[in-house]
Amino acid sequence: MNVFNTILSRSKKSKKVLLKDENYSYDQFYKDTILYFNFFKKHLRKKDVIALSLNYSKDYLNIIFAAQKNGNIVTFINPNAPKNEKKFLIKNSKSKLFISRDRLFKSKFKTLNNLYINFFSDSFNNKIKKGDAFIIYTSGTTSRPKGVILTTNSVSSNINAISHDLKLTNKDSTIIFSPPHYAMAYSQILTCMLNQMSFILISSGFKFPGSILDKIIMHKINV
Repeated sequence: MNVFNTILSRSKKSKKVLLKDENYSYDQFYKDTILYFNFFKKHLRKKDVIALSLNYSKDYLNIIFAAQKNGNIVTFINPNAPKNEKKFLIKNSKSKLFISRDRLFKSKFKTLNNLYINFFSDSFNNKIKKGDAFIIYTSGTTSRPKGVILTTNSVSSNINAISHDLKLTNKDSTIIFSPPHYAMAYSQILTCMLNQMSFILISSGFKFPGSILDKIIMHKINV
């Protein structure tokens, strides 16, 4: 089962709350994802790579799914990484687009939903195959981060296994504070969305556990 297709098809008609603290619904998520999909369809070929450097947001979710729907692959970049590291990852992954909250590059760009989208020269990546989903990089402590490609099938198998083992339902809700450029982050997000759960995204990580505990109590988080 392709979890991306399943999540999108279920979301289309679901009024259930997706982001608990923003009252953001699954059906609105679907509509916003289609907006990005139309943008990618206009500007990208299948298998083009999108470099995504965003903290958690509705746009973060929309872009991941729009890229999958358009046959593109996403490489995650730490939003707090220095510019030279971001440039290295963009070049190394041969990204066609770079999406960020800030305008970091002077190359051709467009804006969409207050995001800067930089276009780079024709960089079709022959190493990318149909069904590839994400590129995840190491932390960069060696000064030359290495990337690993994960496929849609491997991601789907992982998410289905987690859902089965934890016996999650759409009555459950959780809070996610793994860094948005880690594999664990989207693994948690996709697991929640496959089960139509509500959740809260915390961009600051676990630096402020008191505020996280407050949200757990306020929103009656049970997972």
